[in-house]
Amino acid sequence: MAYSFEFKAVSVTALKPQNSGMWPRPWQWTWRKRHRAVAAYTRGWARDLGPRNITVNVVQPGAINTDMNPQDGPFAETLKNLAALGRYGQPEDIAAAVAFLVGPDAGYITGATLNVDGGQSA
Repeated sequence: MAYSFEFKAVSVTALKPQNSGMWPRPWQWTWRKRHRAVAAYTRGWARDLGPRNITVNVVQPGAINTDMNPQDGPFAETLKNLAALGRYGQPEDIAAAVAFLVGPDAGYITGATLNVDGGQSA
């Protein structure tokens, strides 16, 4: 059956640690499992919902300048040094990524994880 509507879903989740030494915390295994679960569900939903013209993607922000994580906060220099661009992202960077994924130019993108992290995961 051909569907005439289009629906797009985007999950936003924190950037996952790329290796076990990045943030060695007692709860890190739950952190990693949660990110893998979100990515796995996203890929599964992309397969299941694709025939209905529904795209499903994930955006993973890196260090973003927010009230809870200000770019001039106590951990700012450490986080800036993790990013290839050497700076914090802005909320508008995440909004632009989500807007792209829900817009017409991303009509053939589904099941993807987009890291908006200034090169932190590079």
